[in-house]
Amino acid sequence: MPQRKAAVASKGQGYVEWLGVLEGTQVKEGEIIARLESEDVSASLAQAQAQVKVAQANLELQRAELKNAEVDLKRFKILAPQGAIPITQYDAALARFDKAKASINSDEAAVISARANARAA
Repeated sequence: MPQRKAAVASKGQGYVEWLGVLEGTQVKEGEIIARLESEDVSASLAQAQAQVKVAQANLELQRAELKNAEVDLKRFKILAPQGAIPITQYDAALARFDKAKASINSDEAAVISARANARAA
């Protein structure tokens, strides 16, 4: 006599590729009772993993941009008060630095989001 009756569902969608039990069959915990076709799921996972790599690459690119903007800003901070460069050039360097910092935050969030999508896939 069955101890428990359970409905079975999958988080992933797909066609049943193999069914190893019939209705009413007793099964043990952890026993594989069916296999779903997984090509779509595998493709989604590969795409999500690629998006993680793209997001990480964009983050590294922005970190390099921030480093370069910081070097320029330090240089212009010395030159502007001496009148060696126009103040507008210093202002542009400051704006570039601030934009690079903001982009880092945005790209870090994109990496987190892409990783979450990969886990879900």
